[in-house]
Amino acid sequence: MSAATLAGGLVVGSAATLGLADTTLSAGSASVSSCDSDGIDVRYQLGWRDRATIERVTIAEIDEACLGLSVTVVMIVAGYPIELGPARISRDGHRRVVVRLDVPGVVPALDVERVHVAIA
Repeated sequence: MSAATLAGGLVVGSAATLGLADTTLSAGSASVSSCDSDGIDVRYQLGWRDRATIERVTIAEIDEACLGLSVTVVMIVAGYPIELGPARISRDGHRRVVVRLDVPGVVPALDVERVHVAIA
């Protein structure tokens, strides 16, 4: 099913930098929980349905302090939001702290404009 994995970018934010005391921080177009001070990695698992599509979103490089919290992802696709989650942050079979979210329907990869991530 998967044609490739595409790195979505790195989102960085910290309580000291943003001056917030809340448990959820906003960093540009994404949110990073104060449990993660060095940012996260957003990756897409691609498929093919007459064009490249996004089948799954993986949030990785999450600090262990975030274990047990929830992640919600909102992808802006051709101007419309698609919400994924919330999903619980846990360890995968390789002991990495990750969250994997399946994408419903057909989401053309080239139509993804932005991705917002919140850890709470």
